[in-house]
Amino acid sequence: AVARDPAKYCEIIRRVRFFAEMGDAEMEAVARAIQVFRFAKGELVYDQEEEGADCWVLEAGEVQAAVQVFGVRDAGVYEWRETRTYSAMQAHSCYFGEKGLLRASPRQARMTCRTDVTALRIAPEAYVTCIRMREYKDALVRDVQLFSMMTDEQVGAISSSLKIRTFEAGEAVCS
Repeated sequence: AVARDPAKYCEIIRRVRFFAEMGDAEMEAVARAIQVFRFAKGELVYDQEEEGADCWVLEAGEVQAAVQVFGVRDAGVYEWRETRTYSAMQAHSCYFGEKGLLRASPRQARMTCRTDVTALRIAPEAYVTCIRMREYKDALVRDVQLFSMMTDEQVGAISSSLKIRTFEAGEAVCS
């Protein structure tokens, strides 16, 4: 299902490091594009070595990461070793798969639901849209002579607060 409450999902998505500094317009674009998935306890979100190009953000529940290793308990036998738990309750560990947004590549771990889970899927297209919006606003700020010598961080702070508006011919820009 596609998300129906952009404001709610903006707050959840803002926990993801890639989106933390984005402006409201970028966040809303991502929130409108996410897909909401529900998984049952024990179900796989994805498996190790599957091709991955998206990021998952937990709205509710916990997911366990595990990697296949060779012969830890029994020599000559592959087994799964749990490496990390991701939880919707912890802001620093409520998302995974974010490398897929940067480049499609095989998944590094198997992600299994420890509880019933509600997860938001962010597709790479949504991320690219967000980045292009941000780059456009950064370029607008850099083109203003007053801001031309600012650092990337300063430009980012200004551009994240920009709101793009369209005015009709004859409409007052300032009152």
